[in-house]
Amino acid sequence: MNTNRKKEVIKKAKKKKLQQLTLMAGLTIITSSAGVLGTKIKADQVDMASSTSATLVSQSSSSEVMTSSSTSQVQSKQQDTGGDDTSKAGSSTAEKVSESNQVEEKAETSASQEITKTEVTSTEANVTSSTSSETQTDSNNTGAAESESTTNSGNEQVESQVTNNSTPSETTDVQTTTLDTSNITSQTSVANFAQVLAANTPDYFQIGDSRYTSVDAVDLASYQRWMTQNDFNTLKALGVSTVIIKLTESTTYTNPEATKFINYARNAGLNIAIYHYVRFNNVSAAVGEGNYLANSMRSHGLSGDTLIFADIEDEDTIVNSSNSNAIASLNAFWNTLNGRGFTNHAVYVYQSYLYRDAVISTVGRDRTWLAQYPYTPTRGGYYETLHKNEGYGAWQFASTAYLPGRAYMGSIDVSHDYTGLLTKRKEQNLAAFDDISLHGNTLHVSGWHAADISKAQGYASLIVYDATTNREITRVSYTPNRRDDVYNVYSDIYNSRYSGFNVNIDLRPYNLANDTLKIVARYSNQPNGAGEYTDVWSDGKVLVNNVAHFDNVVITDTSLTASGWHASDNSYKQPNSFIILYDITANKELARVKYTPTHRGDVQKVYGYIYNSANSGFSNIKFNINKKDLVGHTLQLIARFSDDKQGNGSYTDVWSDKYTFNQKIASFEQAEIVGTTLHTKGWYAADESLVKPYSYLILYDNTSKKELKRVRYTPQYRSDVYARHSEIYGSANSGFDVNFNLAGVNYAGHDLRLIARFSNDRAGNGSYTDFWSGTYKFNQNAAYFDKVEVKGTQLHVTGWHAADEAAVKPYSYIILYDATSNREIKRVNYTTTVRPDVKNVYKNLYNSDNSGFDVNFNLAGVNYAGHDLRLIARFSNDRAGNGNFTDVWSGTYKFNQNAAYFDKVEMKGTQLHVTGWHAADEAAVKPYTYIILYDATSNREIKRINYTPTARPDVKNVYKNLYNSDNSGFDVNFNLAGVNYAGHDLRLIARFSNDSAGNGNFTDVWSGTYKFNQNAAYFDKVEMKGTQLHVTGWHAADEAAVKPYTYIILYDATSNREIKRINYTPTARPDVKNVYKNLYNSDNSGFDVNFNLAGLNLTGHKIQLIARFSNDRAGNGNYTDVWSSLYKFNSMQRVLRA
Repeated sequence: MNTNRKKEVIKKAKKKKLQQLTLMAGLTIITSSAGVLGTKIKADQVDMASSTSATLVSQSSSSEVMTSSSTSQVQSKQQDTGGDDTSKAGSSTAEKVSESNQVEEKAETSASQEITKTEVTSTEANVTSSTSSETQTDSNNTGAAESESTTNSGNEQVESQVTNNSTPSETTDVQTTTLDTSNITSQTSVANFAQVLAANTPDYFQIGDSRYTSVDAVDLASYQRWMTQNDFNTLKALGVSTVIIKLTESTTYTNPEATKFINYARNAGLNIAIYHYVRFNNVSAAVGEGNYLANSMRSHGLSGDTLIFADIEDEDTIVNSSNSNAIASLNAFWNTLNGRGFTNHAVYVYQSYLYRDAVISTVGRDRTWLAQYPYTPTRGGYYETLHKNEGYGAWQFASTAYLPGRAYMGSIDVSHDYTGLLTKRKEQNLAAFDDISLHGNTLHVSGWHAADISKAQGYASLIVYDATTNREITRVSYTPNRRDDVYNVYSDIYNSRYSGFNVNIDLRPYNLANDTLKIVARYSNQPNGAGEYTDVWSDGKVLVNNVAHFDNVVITDTSLTASGWHASDNSYKQPNSFIILYDITANKELARVKYTPTHRGDVQKVYGYIYNSANSGFSNIKFNINKKDLVGHTLQLIARFSDDKQGNGSYTDVWSDKYTFNQKIASFEQAEIVGTTLHTKGWYAADESLVKPYSYLILYDNTSKKELKRVRYTPQYRSDVYARHSEIYGSANSGFDVNFNLAGVNYAGHDLRLIARFSNDRAGNGSYTDFWSGTYKFNQNAAYFDKVEVKGTQLHVTGWHAADEAAVKPYSYIILYDATSNREIKRVNYTTTVRPDVKNVYKNLYNSDNSGFDVNFNLAGVNYAGHDLRLIARFSNDRAGNGNFTDVWSGTYKFNQNAAYFDKVEMKGTQLHVTGWHAADEAAVKPYTYIILYDATSNREIKRINYTPTARPDVKNVYKNLYNSDNSGFDVNFNLAGVNYAGHDLRLIARFSNDSAGNGNFTDVWSGTYKFNQNAAYFDKVEMKGTQLHVTGWHAADEAAVKPYTYIILYDATSNREIKRINYTPTARPDVKNVYKNLYNSDNSGFDVNFNLAGLNLTGHKIQLIARFSNDRAGNGNYTDVWSSLYKFNSMQRVLRA
């Protein structure tokens, strides 16, 4: 959203022959050795200025000007406004920043300058005179500035902050200096100025040029009206993902090119986003612009999840001098769009915009599209990295890009995406309501709803909404049904294949007479349709009962006869009844027949609530036709009630299904090879057979693109086809049963197709109508390895291999291949066996009936441990299995597998009991088996046990191809008497080793961590018995192994002092052991103690109990505690929970 202003300035500068400028005393000019004349310095840009400066001095004046150099930044913007040509010239807001090698390599900040129309005019006209004032720009920190001009001519509007007649208050950020030319010659000044002008022209570059920042999106306004569909296709081919189209501005302007651009983008497969140029300056105006935008989006067919940018460019258009007003106004704008169903919001703003942070706060940086233009936007350059690191969603980096071969047409604004804001594929949400009709008290709704979000919002429902009273009537849940027609068009939408609905809704409890209803198709993340949801609304519909059915439509060569019924509440005011025959192809009515309705008691039974249901019938309504004249046409019948005797005026219609006279349909029911014969069977019916009576079946080689053979046949009677397709001419006699002799025909490896043909030529040429079969793959090659398992030293392999090439490659092999060492291990030549199951599936595959194999590879002495093996099923023309061959490779059989499981790990006294299994292919070469106990806290091995594996058929069932899975069990005990593992984390290691001591080369599986720093207790009972406080419970802790002294301590929490302690001997608690199997003393953790409280007054005191293990006989020293909840003594000296 920038301008071509810089380019225009440069052109003007050249026209004025600036290379001949003479710097005279008294000339007011601001320039830079790396910028463009006409520079303003803004305070918020100072930090981006470079540290290099140049001073121009002349002898004729006592004034001087100092300007910054090195690298410069240009910011410019011009809006696309209402009127005939009111879109942005390039775009509206921009900042341009040059990136010199210094900036790229040293990340130095750059000087920032902007071209303004006012300053260019001043420069061209040399309209400044000497002044007594002296002004100096910061020679080390020169920033960027923005200015805009405003004119109002006709319908054209151009925003501005600084006009040609700017007052001093409007340009207080500009400092001018009278140039002192006393120390510099005119020629030197001219040369320096020419260098400045040449060095600071923004690069004009081709989209797709790898030297520049990659283009992910372009934004377009009416200035780009020159763009064609081919231009949009080119954008897609160049890797552009998204076009951002200006749609609206204020409440009066809509981009006249928007519809065209939207269609072009859709056709090219580009994502579509839009922007709205903001004019509002208060909440009320923001609401108005939000509604204006929403109306335009609806009229352009844009969905609610279309990405919308608020284009924010002028401080005075959005705020009344406050950040808070910017936020309030923008939030009102967003809330209005939300209320209209448009929820995908973002902002466009330039770097030094006064209220930038306030604007960004309404959506966040990751949803901000920032404008700032380097002179040379190098790929991966300083500013590209800077804005990414700052967290912006996207960066508009240039307005001087062009399409290949189209530079003469004009430039295009280009942007780079950081977070997916511009490039992420828009989730689609589409629906169609095929039927919304009232049948008595039942509302029938059918159609489809396809939405990517249904992956996360998997509950489908339909809601009936009364748009007259603005309330929901009812809702029903449904399970989406299959809609292949939707999938064929919208295969990229997540649930398009299963998107259909066909629902009946009972409206008996509701009085909806004359109300307008809408149907809402919804996906939600909750079964009741609440929570997070995604909707599509139908149009409004006023329900009037109007139902018809065409019971029977008989078509012959000379007539069309129809019978059925038509019932409508409108028939009382539209009493004239007609059946009309309409030619859709020619778009004209062929004939109409007025009839008198007859009694239909069956209709009255079902539709008794409809006005004329009792007398709604029509029968044998006959239309004379000449079918020859209608070949290729589609007809429909219309049942009509009208208030006009001729059937015009006001009327109510129901249209029949379509009857197409260019219909053709065929079925190739059988096509299979029997020896050298291709046997085909099926049927073909076509309306055009009426004028094309010669029937052929043609065999076509789709690989070599030539006809192989054709057979003329006499159609056979097919009553089943006629019963289903009586409307198609010739359906009664449509069958064929044809054989093609393929002796001598080389079709191996070829794809064949069948063509059913009706022709007006005896030889089957001339004018004809064809129906092509699918492809019969005679280059098919299929195999399956049913079983691959190790049995001792044998690898047993069964399966099948069938290939059309087997016809010319008769030698069959199974090859065992080592994919790790990339070498063949062995091959077995086999004789194929009968596989009728394969033949049933692969009817047209040459040897599918005789494709089986069952072979064994003797692997004795073969070192395959740790290797990946693959099998190859081969047909070859060479006896040894070499020469010309056709292969199918199996997947990889992993013989480097290593698996284990620790079934049970539990403490029994001083014994750690461990059971489980360990199986590994490496066990073939590492026969020594160990279980190792490892202390993960102190990082040392505690003990290891060498074991003899035991049978584990359960493991074999799961790991059939794992070397020792059938004999992989272990059951070991570690004696931990004297081992200090208290408070330590332990792990187990299952190991196969080539060393008898379990070292050397080994293969391990490590267990998870077993926590032996647990500490748990529970106080089962705390109660007073006379003067005794009776306490029972249990305390178990791994630390008890090294802290053997057990205490229960009574503690006064009110006075913060210990009352008494009791040393106890733990008792058996099998119930605790059942829960805490691995807790050291859980089996012997009980306590039952009494505290004598005679003489102690604890009324009102809060007490706690402490269960303690200690390494000190007196219960002090190093200890492990568990504290109880608080208890208190009431006035009755009874213990209560505090």
